Amino acid sequence: MRLPFADVPAAHWAYEDIRLLYGLKLLEGKSDRQFAPGDKASRAEMAVLLDRVLTRLNG
Repeated sequence: MRLPFADVPAAHWAYEDIRLLYGLKLLEGKSDRQFAPGDKASRAEMAVLLDRVLTRLNG
C-alpha cells in the first residue's frame, strides 16, 4: 500500500512506520494529501492516538 501523502516520499526515514500506523488506522494525516512528518504532534493528536491504541488493545 502506498501512502496518499505527497510530503512522505518512499525514501523518508519513517515511511514504513507511518505506512504501518496509517494502515492500522491509528494515524491520519493533516489532510487527505498532507501528513506533515516534520511537525510536532499536538496534545490533541497524541490524545487521539493513545485513545485509538487503548481502544484497540481493550476492544
